[in-house]
Amino acid sequence: TPDVLKAPPSPNRVLGHCALPLERVRAVARRADAKINDVLLATLDLALTRYLAERGLKTDRPLVADMPVALHDGAGAGNRITILQVPMGRPDGTPAERLADIVRETRQVKDEVRSIGSDALFMYSIFEHAVASAIESLNLGDLPMLANAVISNPAGLEGRVYFNDLPVELALPVSVVGHHQVLNVTITNYADELHVTFIALREAVPDVQRLADATMRALVELQHSLTQRPATAGK
Repeated sequence: TPDVLKAPPSPNRVLGHCALPLERVRAVARRADAKINDVLLATLDLALTRYLAERGLKTDRPLVADMPVALHDGAGAGNRITILQVPMGRPDGTPAERLADIVRETRQVKDEVRSIGSDALFMYSIFEHAVASAIESLNLGDLPMLANAVISNPAGLEGRVYFNDLPVELALPVSVVGHHQVLNVTITNYADELHVTFIALREAVPDVQRLADATMRALVELQHSLTQRPATAGK
């Protein structure tokens, strides 16, 4: 994992947000033979790369996302997830190439989830984050970063909702920045939009709204990059 956006533990948090047109995300996914989650990962990858470049930071290998993955074959009640690391797009690649990299990586993750028992994946997630939590809480030393950001897409609201007879305009998901993490990006659908919340350690990403604004521009950039090459659907 590239050693960027690191900061010592802190209680200080900052929040930014943006909204992405759901139909545009779907159009990009159709043209690239990708999933909506792939398009979101690629969009955030581009935005993070641009944000880092503005701060004079550049990586020679892909950024890495912590991605929650649902486990459906476990025994017992409740929802079980594991958190797996997904490399994102190649440095200096075009937006379309970076999306293709992410599609390949997420398909590999899905193959691994199908081939490895859910109990093993569940315990892996508990162990890796328990170690990070213990080292940080006890101040035992530095730990290599597991990921540059946590990126999740929980279910949202299919239709518009109202409060005191007035339409709700923004439905932001709010998550947490866990041990040994500096940035959490959570995305949910609301009517015809995807609402994105960025929560970060203030010391690591003080101007987090700039990252949110970069995400809106990155989606447009990704769409334009795909229109400059033949569609991959059906290949």
